[in-house]
Amino acid sequence: PLLGLSRSYGQPVGLLAGTVFALGLHRTARRITEFRSAQRLTLAEESREVAAQDRRIESIELLKQQTERVLQAIASGELGEADRVRVGILEAELRDRMRGRGLTGEPLASAVRRLRERGADVRLLDDAVDAGTHPQTQRLLEWAVAHMPDAHREVVVRLFRDTDDQLTLSLIADDVVAGTHSS
Repeated sequence: PLLGLSRSYGQPVGLLAGTVFALGLHRTARRITEFRSAQRLTLAEESREVAAQDRRIESIELLKQQTERVLQAIASGELGEADRVRVGILEAELRDRMRGRGLTGEPLASAVRRLRERGADVRLLDDAVDAGTHPQTQRLLEWAVAHMPDAHREVVVRLFRDTDDQLTLSLIADDVVAGTHSS
């Protein structure tokens, strides 16, 4: 009887020690999981920053390629009338990359270039922040090309979100709305 009694007193002590150990281990495991999640988020953020930095460097290299020769011609004073038109188109395309980022894709870019070569003032305005990644953007660009006026002095192409949060493109030629199309 004493042996059984001594063994029964040992059980609660072992159970208590095991429970305390398990609780401590669970808390440690939770902290490790939280640390790993935070580490993954940090790595993802760093990856996005590196990708953004790569895009900026790529953009700067493209800008350099597009403008270096023209800037050298301006600096040397060897700019003819045809070069001035080319420089004006280049300047407008650079503005498009800043103000009309979602509208710089093909086929609209080529249509806009043709209008500018004929002397039209074309402005691209992208007021829809995520338009470049939106699946309907290409369809809207194709619509704009199909409805792009040929013989106008001033054309404004604007991409924006309407009151229903629909991606919408408006085309205005010489202060007259040539069309509006939603995705």
